[in-house]
Amino acid sequence: VVVLGRCMRDHLIEAYGLPPESIEVITNWHDCSALKSRPNETRFRTKHNITGMMVLYSGNMGTSQSIDDLLEAAKLIKDTHPDISFVLAGSGNSYDRYKNRIEKENITNARIMEPVAFEDYPDLLAAADVQVIPMAAGLEGLAVPSKFYPSLASGRPILAIASPFSEVGRVIIET
Repeated sequence: VVVLGRCMRDHLIEAYGLPPESIEVITNWHDCSALKSRPNETRFRTKHNITGMMVLYSGNMGTSQSIDDLLEAAKLIKDTHPDISFVLAGSGNSYDRYKNRIEKENITNARIMEPVAFEDYPDLLAAADVQVIPMAAGLEGLAVPSKFYPSLASGRPILAIASPFSEVGRVIIET
């Protein structure tokens, strides 16, 4: 049995009684050569007129992510820290809900946009001062966000909204 993380291995052992020797952990990966650490003054920042600190979420916008937590943080600091921008770049079944929430609640320091082209992805990651990996509660052992690996490869700090028992939580605690 092949799993993407230790949290998944542990879940299978605990929930289904699989013998540990029958489970192989093969973590996801990313081509680090495509994401060499770059300065954050990028074409993306220029194109979108982003100055100051940029907090980035990029990827799927669905039920497995806790993007609402990120938007709550943006709301809390929008008046006291107008130099911090929250950028959500991606798509998914919750995209319209987040877009409507940003507009309805006047979260002026957050913007949402469609995914960038593949060739622009390294530039997007480099534009960030911090990247957010939000995992909905209860997903530890069931999911490992693939966005975690390019985020690590980009050399930017990562803020995780995740259980310490998830693979993301474990890696951050260990390092």
